[in-house]
Amino acid sequence: MSVRDDKAAALLTELAASYIAREAKHSEAVLGNSKIPPLRRLRQYFTEMIEMYGQTGAIPGCMMGRFSLETAIENPQLRAKISIAFQHWQHKIASVIEQAVAQGELPKGTDAEPLAGFLLNSWEGALLRSQAEKSDAPLDIFLRYALDALTEKRKPNTQRKRH
Repeated sequence: MSVRDDKAAALLTELAASYIAREAKHSEAVLGNSKIPPLRRLRQYFTEMIEMYGQTGAIPGCMMGRFSLETAIENPQLRAKISIAFQHWQHKIASVIEQAVAQGELPKGTDAEPLAGFLLNSWEGALLRSQAEKSDAPLDIFLRYALDALTEKRKPNTQRKRH
Protein backbone atom coordinates (compact mmCIF):
# COMPACT_ATOMS: atom_id res chain seq x y z
CA MET A 1 0.00 0.00 0.00
CA SER A 2 1.37 3.42 -0.92
CA VAL A 3 1.54 6.49 1.31
CA ARG A 4 -1.36 7.93 -0.69
CA ASP A 5 -3.39 4.76 -0.11
CA ASP A 6 -2.49 4.87 3.59
CA LYS A 7 -3.72 8.47 3.82
CA ALA A 8 -6.95 7.62 2.00
CA ALA A 9 -7.53 4.64 4.29
CA ALA A 10 -6.90 6.79 7.36
CA LEU A 11 -9.32 9.44 6.08
CA LEU A 12 -12.03 6.84 5.42
CA THR A 13 -11.53 5.38 8.88
CA GLU A 14 -11.77 8.86 10.41
CA LEU A 15 -14.95 9.63 8.43
CA ALA A 16 -16.47 6.34 9.50
CA ALA A 17 -15.61 7.02 13.16
CA SER A 18 -17.29 10.43 12.99
CA TYR A 19 -20.41 8.98 11.34
CA ILE A 20 -20.56 6.12 13.85
CA ALA A 21 -20.24 8.53 16.80
CA ARG A 22 -23.04 10.73 15.44
CA GLU A 23 -25.31 7.74 14.90
CA ALA A 24 -24.55 6.39 18.37
CA LYS A 25 -25.72 9.70 19.85
CA HIS A 26 -28.89 9.60 17.76
CA SER A 27 -29.69 6.00 18.68
CA GLU A 28 -29.09 6.74 22.36
CA ALA A 29 -31.32 9.82 22.25
CA VAL A 30 -34.25 7.93 20.72
CA LEU A 31 -33.81 4.30 21.76
CA GLY A 32 -32.63 5.23 25.25
CA ASN A 33 -35.64 7.46 25.99
CA SER A 34 -37.43 5.36 28.60
CA LYS A 35 -40.32 7.86 28.77
CA ILE A 36 -41.59 6.38 25.50
CA PRO A 37 -42.81 2.75 25.32
CA PRO A 38 -40.15 0.48 23.78
CA LEU A 39 -41.89 -0.51 20.54
CA ARG A 40 -42.92 3.06 19.89
CA ARG A 41 -39.25 4.04 20.34
CA LEU A 42 -38.21 1.51 17.70
CA ARG A 43 -40.78 2.86 15.24
CA GLN A 44 -39.78 6.46 15.99
CA TYR A 45 -36.12 5.61 15.55
CA PHE A 46 -36.52 3.96 12.16
CA THR A 47 -38.97 6.65 11.01
CA GLU A 48 -36.35 9.28 11.85
CA MET A 49 -33.74 7.20 10.03
CA ILE A 50 -35.92 7.26 6.90
CA GLU A 51 -36.21 11.04 7.23
CA MET A 52 -32.41 11.33 7.44
CA TYR A 53 -31.24 8.61 5.07
CA GLY A 54 -34.18 7.98 2.76
CA GLN A 55 -34.27 9.44 -0.74
CA THR A 56 -35.55 12.83 0.44
CA GLY A 57 -33.21 12.91 3.43
CA ALA A 58 -30.16 15.09 3.85
CA ILE A 59 -27.82 12.10 3.37
CA PRO A 60 -29.49 9.38 1.25
CA GLY A 61 -28.11 5.96 2.08
CA CYS A 62 -25.94 4.59 4.85
CA MET A 63 -22.26 5.42 5.04
CA MET A 64 -21.52 2.20 6.95
CA GLY A 65 -23.32 0.20 4.27
CA ARG A 66 -21.41 1.98 1.52
CA PHE A 67 -18.07 1.50 3.25
CA SER A 68 -18.92 -2.15 3.88
CA LEU A 69 -19.56 -2.72 0.19
CA GLU A 70 -16.89 -0.54 -1.34
CA THR A 71 -13.79 -0.29 0.84
CA ALA A 72 -13.89 -2.47 3.95
CA ILE A 73 -12.58 -5.51 2.10
CA GLU A 74 -9.29 -3.74 1.46
CA ASN A 75 -9.11 -1.88 4.77
CA PRO A 76 -9.04 -4.17 7.84
CA GLN A 77 -9.16 -1.24 10.29
CA LEU A 78 -12.28 0.16 8.65
CA ARG A 79 -13.87 -3.29 8.46
CA ALA A 80 -13.25 -3.82 12.19
CA LYS A 81 -14.67 -0.40 13.06
CA ILE A 82 -17.80 -1.06 10.97
CA SER A 83 -18.27 -4.53 12.44
CA ILE A 84 -18.05 -3.18 15.99
CA ALA A 85 -20.50 -0.40 15.12
CA PHE A 86 -23.02 -2.89 13.71
CA GLN A 87 -22.66 -5.04 16.84
CA HIS A 88 -23.21 -2.01 19.09
CA TRP A 89 -26.22 -0.93 17.03
CA GLN A 90 -27.72 -4.42 17.21
CA HIS A 91 -27.20 -4.56 21.00
CA LYS A 92 -28.90 -1.18 21.39
CA ILE A 93 -31.93 -2.42 19.44
CA ALA A 94 -31.89 -5.69 21.42
CA SER A 95 -31.97 -3.71 24.66
CA VAL A 96 -35.18 -2.00 23.55
CA ILE A 97 -36.67 -5.35 22.55
CA GLU A 98 -35.78 -6.76 26.00
CA GLN A 99 -37.58 -3.79 27.57
CA ALA A 100 -40.60 -4.48 25.35
CA VAL A 101 -40.65 -8.09 26.59
CA ALA A 102 -40.32 -6.97 30.24
CA GLN A 103 -43.20 -4.50 29.79
CA GLY A 104 -45.45 -7.05 28.08
CA GLU A 105 -45.31 -5.45 24.63
CA LEU A 106 -43.74 -8.61 23.21
CA PRO A 107 -44.24 -12.21 24.31
CA LYS A 108 -42.02 -13.70 26.97
CA GLY A 109 -39.41 -15.87 25.34
CA THR A 110 -38.79 -13.41 22.51
CA ASP A 111 -35.10 -13.76 21.70
CA ALA A 112 -34.03 -10.12 21.56
CA GLU A 113 -30.57 -10.41 20.03
CA PRO A 114 -31.51 -12.38 16.88
CA LEU A 115 -34.64 -10.25 16.44
CA ALA A 116 -32.52 -7.10 16.67
CA GLY A 117 -30.13 -8.59 14.10
CA PHE A 118 -33.07 -9.32 11.81
CA LEU A 119 -34.37 -5.76 12.14
CA LEU A 120 -30.94 -4.25 11.51
CA ASN A 121 -30.23 -6.52 8.54
CA SER A 122 -33.68 -5.83 7.10
CA TRP A 123 -33.17 -2.09 7.54
CA GLU A 124 -29.80 -2.14 5.80
CA GLY A 125 -31.18 -4.24 2.94
CA ALA A 126 -34.17 -1.93 2.52
CA LEU A 127 -31.86 1.09 2.57
CA LEU A 128 -29.62 -0.45 -0.08
CA ARG A 129 -32.59 -1.25 -2.30
CA SER A 130 -33.96 2.24 -1.70
CA GLN A 131 -30.71 3.60 -3.13
CA ALA A 132 -30.92 1.33 -6.18
CA GLU A 133 -34.53 2.27 -6.87
CA LYS A 134 -34.25 5.94 -5.85
CA SER A 135 -37.41 5.40 -3.82
CA ASP A 136 -38.41 5.20 -0.16
CA ALA A 137 -40.84 2.36 -0.96
CA PRO A 138 -38.45 -0.36 0.35
CA LEU A 139 -38.10 1.60 3.61
CA ASP A 140 -41.87 1.97 3.94
CA ILE A 141 -42.22 -1.78 3.38
CA PHE A 142 -39.61 -2.37 6.09
CA LEU A 143 -41.65 -0.28 8.54
CA ARG A 144 -44.88 -1.99 7.60
CA TYR A 145 -43.70 -5.57 7.76
CA ALA A 146 -40.85 -5.53 10.24
CA LEU A 147 -42.15 -3.06 12.81
CA ASP A 148 -45.91 -3.23 12.37
CA ALA A 149 -45.68 -6.99 12.79
CA LEU A 150 -44.06 -6.42 16.19
CA THR A 151 -46.51 -3.80 17.38
CA GLU A 152 -49.75 -5.34 16.15
CA LYS A 153 -51.73 -7.07 18.84
CA ARG A 154 -52.15 -10.73 18.05
CA LYS A 155 -55.71 -12.00 18.20
CA PRO A 156 -56.20 -15.62 19.10
CA ASN A 157 -57.12 -17.74 16.13
CA THR A 158 -60.80 -18.38 16.70
CA GLN A 159 -61.56 -19.68 13.23
CA ARG A 160 -62.24 -23.34 12.99
CA LYS A 161 -60.04 -25.34 10.72
CA ARG A 162 -61.70 -26.75 7.66
CA HIS A 163 -61.32 -30.43 7.15
